[in-house]
Parts: sequence; structure tokens; C-alpha cells
Amino acid sequence: AIYTGTHRGIYLGYGGSGRAFSVRLINVFEFDTERISRETIYIDLAGQMRQLGIGGAAGRDASFAAQPAAATKGY
Repeated sequence: AIYTGTHRGIYLGYGGSGRAFSVRLINVFEFDTERISRETIYIDLAGQMRQLGIGGAAGRDASFAAQPAAATKGY
């Protein structure tokens, strides 16, 4: 999925800049029988911060590098 928005208020300690952002986001769901038991959300935070011009990633080309899960269950 694509997560989009505009930095209008305080976020991670930084005041609103009015800048827009668009980053990748994935949701991973774990199920217990037929119900969702857990949701984990992964977002390209470094890319978001770079687009907003905040934090240490603002001046660098930071890219999303997801770490593989330690164990994966088959459903």
C-alpha cells in the first residue's frame, strides 16, 4: 500500500512543515483460527522523514530495507 499525507502538526518532535509525503507501507496479519491475532505494520520511515526534510535522513538517500522475519508460519 501507499501511505500519503501532509506534515501539518508536530510529528516525531518536529513542527509541521506543510510538506507532502508518499511512502510504501505493508500490513502483515497473523491469524488464530479464523480471527486476526496480530497486525504488524512496516513503513518506510526513513523515506518519509527524507521527504519531510526532518531528522538525520533528511539529506541522505535512505531506502527501505526490511529485515526478514525470524520465523514464518504457514496459514
